[in-house]
Order: sequence, then C-alpha cells, then structure tokens
Amino acid sequence: MSIEQGLTERLGIVIDRHSQAQIAKQTGYSRANVSAYAKGTRIPASFAAALVEKLGVNPSWLLTGQGMPFRLDVLPNAAKGESAEALVDALKAITKLKFGELAGKRELEDLRKLADALAEFQRHSDTVRRTFLGLFEDYEKAITDALHNKELDLVDSLSEVALEIAYLCRDRDFERRILHYRGQGAYYRGDFETNLALRRTLFLEELAYDGESSFGRIGPIIDYVLALTASFEKAEAQRTARAALELFANHQQEVKYQFLRTVSAYVHFSQGFVSEALPQLVDSYARLDDFYKRRNLHCVRVPMLCAGACDFDELAALVDGFAFATPHSKHTFATFVLSHVTICEESELLRAMLRAFTPAIEAIREGFGQPTLLQVQALQKALER
Repeated sequence: MSIEQGLTERLGIVIDRHSQAQIAKQTGYSRANVSAYAKGTRIPASFAAALVEKLGVNPSWLLTGQGMPFRLDVLPNAAKGESAEALVDALKAITKLKFGELAGKRELEDLRKLADALAEFQRHSDTVRRTFLGLFEDYEKAITDALHNKELDLVDSLSEVALEIAYLCRDRDFERRILHYRGQGAYYRGDFETNLALRRTLFLEELAYDGESSFGRIGPIIDYVLALTASFEKAEAQRTARAALELFANHQQEVKYQFLRTVSAYVHFSQGFVSEALPQLVDSYARLDDFYKRRNLHCVRVPMLCAGACDFDELAALVDGFAFATPHSKHTFATFVLSHVTICEESELLRAMLRAFTPAIEAIREGFGQPTLLQVQALQKALER
C-alpha cells in the first residue's frame, strides 16, 4: 500500500468518528474537498496538518498507521512494539555477560540472533527513510511557503507533523531543519524568546558536533547571533560573533564569513559605536554576493544615515522600493529604522524619520511587540530634547 493510499484509508477512519461536514468546518476546507480526499484525491500537507491541529489526530498514526488514531487515545504507559522490546531485552541479556563467557555455543547463538535483529532493525530504518523522504520534502516545501506568506499558525501545525516524519526517519538533520523553520516563525510572530531558545539549542548542538568546529556549519552560529540581537542581548551577540570570527579566521574569503562580519559590525553599531562600526560594515558588505547584499542592505544604510554618510531621501527610497513580501514586513522594516535613529543626535533627522514612518507606529500599537514599541517611545522622547 502506498503512502497516499494509507492516508486515504486512515482519513476514512477519522470520518467514521467525525462527519465530513464537521471535518470541513473544523479544518476550514470545503465539504467537497473533504469528500474528494476520502475518495482518493491526493491529500495536501496543509489538510493533514489541520487534522492534527483541529481534530487531535495522532500525526504518527496518520502517517504510518502505527499507534492510536487520536492523541487523546494514546495512553502514557502504552505497550511498546514487540520487536523493539525484544531487541532491548536481547541487548540487556548480552551486556550482563562477561567477555570470557561469550565462548559458549549458547552465548554465540545469542550474539548471532542479536546481530540479525540489529541488521533487520537497520534495514527497516532504511526502508522507512526511503518511504518517507518524499513526504518530508513535501512538508518542508509547504512550511517554507507558509513562512513566505506569513501563515504562522500553519507553520506550527505543519512543523509538528514534519517532526514526526523526521523522527520516523531517524534523521537529526531533518529535525534541525524543522526547528530552524520554527525559529523563523517565532521571530515573525514577535516571539523572540522562543526563537532564541531554538537558536541556542541548534547553536550548542553544532558546537558539540563530532567534538570539533566546521565552517560548513556556521549557519546556526549566525542565526544565534541574530536571535540574541533581536532579543536585545547585544553584548552576548557581539561576544559570540567575535569568537566565531576568530575561530574561522582562515575562511575570510567565504561569503558567510563576511556576512558574519557584517552582522558583528551591525551589532556594534546598534550599541552606539557608530563611527567605529561603519568602516567594517561598509567593507564587509562590499564583499557579500548579490543575494546577501539584497537581504542586508538596510544593515548598512541605516548606520550610514546615522553617521551622516547617507542621504535620508536615499533611505526613504530604499524603503519604498524594497520588494517586501507583505505590508507587515514593510512596517517591520520602518520600525527597524525608527528603533536605531535614536543613536543620531540631529533632532531634524529624527523628526523627518518620525514623519516618514508614522504609519509604522500605529501598526506597532496593534501588536508588533512590546520591545519595539518601547524603542519608538524612546524616539518620541528624543524629539523632546
């Protein structure tokens, strides 16, 4: 039975407990769609995620048929699978023996059985991985699409199912990728605490990987520095960035190294060291490729503005012309500008900023995050000097 056939069959079990009309109402999908899925139309990842979130379907059961259909049916002390239990018992029996006692025929037979069990377990794991690899990729794409569209509740629901798939595949790299997306979703929501906790977990795991550091795994370090910055832990962000720059000093030609330099200089600027940070910002930014330049132009232009090396009209044009995914993003960017110009002491510039980005302030009041609101209030107080 294919994965799609299994999903359709298990959807029928869900329909036996909840009517199609109720499922449609709870998931937000039309009854016609629910009926089509029940008849064999390919079930999209977003619908499966809605079953998990809205109806309490056990994601592991939905994907594999293993376990109980609904999470409330899963008892804390549910019996383990017989094969896994037998394998554990065999391992315990072997570890109790001393090396000198392994020479007997019975012990050697036990070892052969254990070896066969382990080999079968590995073959089963490989089969599971191959079976679910395509499904994981489908969910990963659905998650990235939801992030792009800022559908943050959908990101959470899809991530829960994707983590179950990663667990079934016994692939920690899959899990790390999903945790990375969850961190992004938390950041977009303004939940900097959750984002920081996830980034710290991934950061520490990368440091401990194989007992050594690899430049190829610098991404989680950069993400951790950015999360610290967003959480206003700028001193720790700067210490971490500088330590990483020193650790990977022999990779200065790599674009990610220069990106980390850009982030480090930006953090230094945001601490109020405008004249010290600007030369490194300009130099490191010039060494980035087009992809990183487009994503991080604001990290250079705002400090240049505050240092008097950039015209305000040029920055305003940047804000108006930036390819924002949503109006939310544009307000967030405007707020970013507002939160840093307090470093500049020219009151006329502050007033110009306030006039240009007044709509952002109203958006902030509607829920863009208390820390950012405090920054804007600091700007308004600065105008009273």
